[in-house]
Amino acid sequence: MKKRKSMKRKKIAKISTKTKSKLKRKTKSKIAKKKQMPKQSLKFFKNLLIDKKKDLLDEVKRRSEDGKETYNEGVKDFADMASDSYESEFIYGVTDTERKYIDDVELSLKRIDDGTYGICDSCGKFISKARLEAIPFASLCITCKAKKEHL
Repeated sequence: MKKRKSMKRKKIAKISTKTKSKLKRKTKSKIAKKKQMPKQSLKFFKNLLIDKKKDLLDEVKRRSEDGKETYNEGVKDFADMASDSYESEFIYGVTDTERKYIDDVELSLKRIDDGTYGICDSCGKFISKARLEAIPFASLCITCKAKKEHL
């Protein structure tokens, strides 16, 4: 009898990490179905995200044009060349960051359609409204984000 109990315990302990993560995802999706943001709030955040995306796209376009202007100007000596090169790299680096934000905004818009917007990817709890108003494309609650940054 004792051997059977110990064998059962060993089998339970051998659940793979993949199985555990699948269970977590299923649990999160069940939580997401039970917990959904009110439709009025979703509409507000959807409009906020669409405006944010438009602003980011405009900014990327403007910075790309600025980078082209900087690159096309006549260069006279090595110091000017270095300065212009640095400025162009800086402008293109910023646009890459903004492009990442655009991807995050698009993902958030998909999450609104899926009904999972406003739910933390890590713990499955609601992300505070204040956090979403500040960063509408946030996918982690403030607690999980703080834990992630401290790793």
